[in-house]
Amino acid sequence: IGGVTTELSAERERVAKDGAAALSAALAGGVVPGGGANEITIFIHLENLLDEITGHEKEGVEVFREAILCIPRQLAENGGLPVEDAIKKLIEDRHYKSDERGIIGGDAELKNAGDEGVFDPVPIKIQAFKTAVHTACAILKTHIILDTRDGGMMGNPVKYI
Repeated sequence: IGGVTTELSAERERVAKDGAAALSAALAGGVVPGGGANEITIFIHLENLLDEITGHEKEGVEVFREAILCIPRQLAENGGLPVEDAIKKLIEDRHYKSDERGIIGGDAELKNAGDEGVFDPVPIKIQAFKTAVHTACAILKTHIILDTRDGGMMGNPVKYI
């Protein structure tokens, strides 16, 4: 893989290897709609779960729920969209429509990811979600320790995301 500079050649090689690894993961484990569509679906399911739980479990779900939005937030930012408006629109669309809307393309439009041919490999999504769970657990454990030490004055752990 050639390039004008050594750095450009190395970057092209890295991108090619990443693409090959993603294709391999997709072939091995299947695909799901991309563009942040799955993250929005999980966010909504967790939102519904919040009514059924209390205490530290609820705080943990809140932390994870916010952490899971990092992917659609980054996609919106990369596409030059107003981030919170895009997230709000995706969530509203998911509540009222059954399609898998995501942030799609260079113009960062909100479209049905499956219809647009935008997919993510399942094994990569599973690993990302596991990482988000571990991160949420670490934040919650740290919050509990500090909150206990400070007499319950730490507040909601979601603010640390």
